Amino acid sequence: MATYTFSTITPAEALAITAADAVLFGNIAANQVTVLYNQTGTVTVSAAGRTVEFGSAFATLSANGRTPLSSDARLLIGDNGANASPAPGSAILSDGLYGGGGDDTLDGGLGDDLLQGNQGADSLLGGGGRDVIYGGQDNDRIVTTIEALDGVTLPANDGGDFAQGNRGDDVIVGGPGADTLLGGQGSDTISSLAGAVDILNGNLGDDRIEGAGTLLGEGGADTLIGTGAADSLFGGDGDDRITLTQGYADGGVGNDRIEVRLGAGEAIVLGGDGADTLQAQLASRALNVRFSGGEGQDSLQGSGGVDTLAGDAGNDTIDGLGGRDRVTGGAGQDQFQIRSYAQDSTGAPADPISVLDWETGDRLRFAFEGFTFGSAMNYREITANSYAAAFDAAKAAVATVQGSQYVAVQVGADVVVFGFGVGSDPASVVLTGRTLADIAFDNFV
Repeated sequence: MATYTFSTITPAEALAITAADAVLFGNIAANQVTVLYNQTGTVTVSAAGRTVEFGSAFATLSANGRTPLSSDARLLIGDNGANASPAPGSAILSDGLYGGGGDDTLDGGLGDDLLQGNQGADSLLGGGGRDVIYGGQDNDRIVTTIEALDGVTLPANDGGDFAQGNRGDDVIVGGPGADTLLGGQGSDTISSLAGAVDILNGNLGDDRIEGAGTLLGEGGADTLIGTGAADSLFGGDGDDRITLTQGYADGGVGNDRIEVRLGAGEAIVLGGDGADTLQAQLASRALNVRFSGGEGQDSLQGSGGVDTLAGDAGNDTIDGLGGRDRVTGGAGQDQFQIRSYAQDSTGAPADPISVLDWETGDRLRFAFEGFTFGSAMNYREITANSYAAAFDAAKAAVATVQGSQYVAVQVGADVVVFGFGVGSDPASVVLTGRTLADIAFDNFV
């Protein structure tokens, strides 16, 4: 058995090292050491400005009662079996833990640790401190802090961890700090504790990502769930499903489904390329959403608040549900669904839904209880001097007629279109900057 010092070992000695030998690192801290397992079987170690290539036997070295690093740090390297790091106790140590080829269990304990699982389905726990964790080649489970497991409260310096699953279908759980969690290749599951503002990136594969902060799906059909008050969610390529509380969401390329729920603030949603579905999940709540469908045949559904809905390019379907919405269809033959009408104390519409870019190829559909599609005989055009007068005139025009009725009223520079059902209040929509020449019975579906 021979004992070497990292700073003086020669290249020949490093390549000829055996499992019975030992390498001392002196006062070099564990978080200053980088270990790279090469495809040729050798191991490249970099520390304190020096890089040494060791023979394959170096990967089998493990803790044997010696102190391979400084007195306040440990470097533990597993072999090809199923290794388990020793219990960390309560000491705050900065450890370097490398799993080797088996299904390893690595626990960094307290301190700023570097963990690498390498081959095998590994279980990696960072513990306290600001840790750097790499999963490796197989389906790994990475937990940055014990708080994510059982609610234990760790010191204030816990958090700010970095974890990457690399290959395999990994499970990565962040702690209460501002973590950066990367899934890598494979269909990964990434989450973080409530209260943290993190960067969570699924990368390749069909990933499930849940947390607060910036969530990126990138490639694959991803599921993103934002839990914070001001999240930024990006689906990337693929048919993604995104749930936003409030903040910003971008579906990217693909046929995405994006839902806004629960939040009391503003939500801004961009569908991106593809046939997207953008929906305020709690329709009765005034969420105040801004939806932009992007290119493709999109479906947009607002909330009970003041929404801004833009279909953009493509034949889109837009439903404001209620509230003083501002709606644009964009290029293409769009369909606008109209559900309600309310008057204020003057008789004017209290919450008019306005279509800002009505084109003659667009369609209106009155979708409320008591309304059924009629015929050309049920369509009328009249003029009025005010919104209140328009409602009274439209109501009078259909007073003696049976069945559902359509009435288009020219009011100044706009057209107000009413739909009267049977046994229910009417619904209406304002076509901004249009005349009666821009609408006909053929525009109704």
